[in-house]
Amino acid sequence: MARRKRLVKIEKPADGENRDAGKTFVVTEVDAVQAEEWGVRALMALGTSGIQIPQEMLALGVLAIPLVGYQVFMGAKEEAVLPLWREMLPACVTFQHSETNFEPFNRTHVEEVSTLLELRKAILELHTGFTMAELASKFASMGSAFLNQSSSITQGDQLPAG
Repeated sequence: MARRKRLVKIEKPADGENRDAGKTFVVTEVDAVQAEEWGVRALMALGTSGIQIPQEMLALGVLAIPLVGYQVFMGAKEEAVLPLWREMLPACVTFQHSETNFEPFNRTHVEEVSTLLELRKAILELHTGFTMAELASKFASMGSAFLNQSSSITQGDQLPAG
């Protein structure tokens, strides 16, 4: 079966400049096993950082990653998180020069941090099957207490279970 794909075209923002404006990237889903293993490693990275994630959220696997959010990752250990971040883009993204000319992703294709964030968001949405807004809505009751507490997490802090 064919992998799902999504085109991400970087637009020029109305309020400024974007050096990546006009560039197109193709985000392609990895196989289910690779996606699940990435999600498990991400959750384990958080767990080894002293951050406790409620059992209900751990049961979600890769779906928990968008709910946990960037701020919780900032409390994780660099050596656990950076390899995951580095693996994400080359595994899923190709750069589209033209309709028929594609190139594997490399860091020289991107000049703006906002482009990296947009690509990472597209990867997570493609693999979970939900937009970030849908995920937030779908799991609001389960994760709301966790998300509210996570905004004040510092490294070494622990969250109450469930």
